[in-house]
Amino acid sequence: MNDNGKNKVLALSGDFTVSNAELLKTTLIDAMKNTENLVLNLTGIISADISFLQIVCSAHKKAINSNRSIKIDDNPSIIFKNALRDSGFLRQKGCLSETQEECLLAGKKNG
Repeated sequence: MNDNGKNKVLALSGDFTVSNAELLKTTLIDAMKNTENLVLNLTGIISADISFLQIVCSAHKKAINSNRSIKIDDNPSIIFKNALRDSGFLRQKGCLSETQEECLLAGKKNG
């Protein structure tokens, strides 16, 4: 994790499937402590399933409700893109009420 005060970059690498869901949840909760903006670097992901997407989505909603921010870096891995597409989670429009942030799982960069 790279921390420069208000912003943190969390580089995730490895297997992000249901078998590691609890670890991911704990990691995201810890990463959001004492930061206003968290950026997820997903280039090191070797596998991901719907549990990963659900946890990231939930963390994003919680961050917004706490006046914080979670974003995905501008170059998500093909593994992440495939997980979005294969799970049906890839969105054309966000699930949020389009507040100050757009949905993490929407947009051309993820497709």
